[in-house]
Amino acid sequence: MPLLKIDHQELEVAAGSQVLEAALAAGIEIPHYCYHPALSVVGSCRMCIVEVEGMPKLQTACSTPIGELPADRKVDGKYDMVVHTESEKVVAARKLMLEFLLLNHPLDCPVCDQAGECFLQDYSFKYGSAHSRFIEEKRVRPAEDLGSGVAINHDRCIMCTRCVRFTREITGTDELFVMDRGYSNRIAVFDGLPLDNPLAGNVADICPVGALLLKDYMHTTRVWHLSHTESVCNECASGCSITVDARDNKIYRIISRENPQANGYFICDYGRYSFHKYADSPLTRPLQRTKDGWEMIDWDTAYRQVLEQVQATGGKGAVRALASPTFPNEPNFVLGQFMARLSDRKNIALLPTLKEDDQEFPGGFRISGEKGGNLRGVQAMVPGLAAAMKSLMRGEPGVLIALDGDGRAHLTGELKRLLELVAFKVVVASMPSDLTAQADLVLPVATPYAREGTMTNDKGLVQWLQPALHPAGEVRPDWQVIAELGQLLTGEGHLYTCAGDVTWKINQTTPGYSQITRFRLGRTGQLSGSEAA
Repeated sequence: MPLLKIDHQELEVAAGSQVLEAALAAGIEIPHYCYHPALSVVGSCRMCIVEVEGMPKLQTACSTPIGELPADRKVDGKYDMVVHTESEKVVAARKLMLEFLLLNHPLDCPVCDQAGECFLQDYSFKYGSAHSRFIEEKRVRPAEDLGSGVAINHDRCIMCTRCVRFTREITGTDELFVMDRGYSNRIAVFDGLPLDNPLAGNVADICPVGALLLKDYMHTTRVWHLSHTESVCNECASGCSITVDARDNKIYRIISRENPQANGYFICDYGRYSFHKYADSPLTRPLQRTKDGWEMIDWDTAYRQVLEQVQATGGKGAVRALASPTFPNEPNFVLGQFMARLSDRKNIALLPTLKEDDQEFPGGFRISGEKGGNLRGVQAMVPGLAAAMKSLMRGEPGVLIALDGDGRAHLTGELKRLLELVAFKVVVASMPSDLTAQADLVLPVATPYAREGTMTNDKGLVQWLQPALHPAGEVRPDWQVIAELGQLLTGEGHLYTCAGDVTWKINQTTPGYSQITRFRLGRTGQLSGSEAA
């Protein structure tokens, strides 16, 4: 392997890798704008220039490959390449490059939504000059709506072309291009063909300055006022890693989080904007159906009703349950455990959820058509889970306990017949839905972004679903509600103190999950079962 020396640090790197890649992997900062690991290299911003011994001119680190030299040509008798990132020539060239990029850039950092996350701001402070020689009038252009909730401020754009390459290489939709190359160049869309693809919001994520902005987030809050929670999107079975940015128990935005095992660098717009639907009409207290409509009750009354209905409609053997692929592993595991104690696992089936065709993009990103984000997990938590609803209709079903699908339940003909057949329907839900509308008793649990637990995507990757919000009202964690119901109906079982207790129980009892612990999951998760091997 080639031996590379960057400033005073020696690195062994793979032959053919670029200087910038090697530096970033070693934690050495080389400023850059146009480079992105998921996109092709263009070297247009010139910010990553470095001095390479033996080369007469400065080189762009993003496009300079590292090779292995013959023994008689090695630098100082041992190095295949020696790179300087802080030499006088490099420092002077960076200042000139930043001065050029800032010629027409407006002095609007105090009102720019990118403030606090802006590479141009950071690099100007670290590497730039405090003065500019540009005395002419700055070029001023109006902002423009590109489509799909993305706006562009042309005055801030530095023409790194990340967004253009994204629509060409990742989505393959080619909506964006560079128009009027030269002094008047700008990012544009073709007439009548706006930015319109399910991954469009990513162009704002990858923009290194405040040029591309999400209209949904513009002028709402400052990034330094937000808490940043690393979590998992459960809108489909792909299980993308995300960062949830919230303040005062309200989500302001969701952005992608790098995870090579799941989503790579990007997320889809379905997951990006999913938090809006959970902000409306959340359930805060248990609800019981009366002849006059819905009535709020306390938890003790709600649990007492469940016990009385079980006793009045055939006893424990008449209880049926629906596990949900939209809920984490923990509540599904507890539900399967207590249903096994009541009778046997044939009395528990899978709640049907919406299913569409997968969407695949040229860059390798995939949106799963399975909208039950934890389908693989729930199947592992409840072995032998009935595939059809018919198995629950045998005998005389009395009480049904169903984990809701967060609005994604598919009311199939079989599910509708089951709902008509049972005498009393208990729905554990986070928000009103088609399923709660059929219930006799609704037990409120935390919304997806206030939940805690583990999720398993369709590739077998287990990740930690970390809560970004505090549950509202008298809402309880889903695993706690199921555990309390189980102890109430069976008179035995665990009353766990936290979701981590349930995860540990899963680790001890569930095949394929013996290596799954909170500590081992880390930021990017861990493969379960045979996938780990």
